[in-house]
Amino acid sequence: MKLWLAGILFCLVISTNIGWANALTDVKFSGNENCQVALKETKSSLSLEFQAFDQTPNQGWRVLSAMECYPEAAELIVSYLNTSIRASVNERKILSFHAGQMFAYDNDYKSAIPYFKNSFYPKTNISPEFKIYTDAWDAYVRATIAFLEQDRSALENYRAKVAKGPKLDNGKIMNLEVVDRLLENFGKPYLEAYGKD
Repeated sequence: MKLWLAGILFCLVISTNIGWANALTDVKFSGNENCQVALKETKSSLSLEFQAFDQTPNQGWRVLSAMECYPEAAELIVSYLNTSIRASVNERKILSFHAGQMFAYDNDYKSAIPYFKNSFYPKTNISPEFKIYTDAWDAYVRATIAFLEQDRSALENYRAKVAKGPKLDNGKIMNLEVVDRLLENFGKPYLEAYGKD
């Protein structure tokens, strides 16, 4: 997610008490010994502040993602969600989305969807000036879930809602290119459709 959006969403005043992280009971790790070693080495990143753990290249879970250790990256994010007392509600939503992405990258859609659902914004306590951003974000998340559930009609419906969202500094509509890629690559694995790079 773009840093500016994280900053905007961080400013939202939201009072919810949602269970952010489910226990990882059946994580299917990659089986790559290098991933297991890297996961152990990155456990120290659980003490990082949100910005460093989530938004900084070559830190936190992004180390594992760069190595294509997607289930390990998801496990690290979930561990962060379960142990960080400093992460705000908005930061937890972003982390939950990224956990969902890591599971989806690994084609574990069953595990991914609950984390994507935890990244929705509530419909109450949203300042009017931020509502356009939260509505567009929620439409993007719903489009992602529709892709994972292979519901093309819903994906097209949410694409129309994303298209009404706010524009970025470069004039492009927030997340519209991603949703268009999901439509263009409907039926392919999420990692391929999303376009990792």
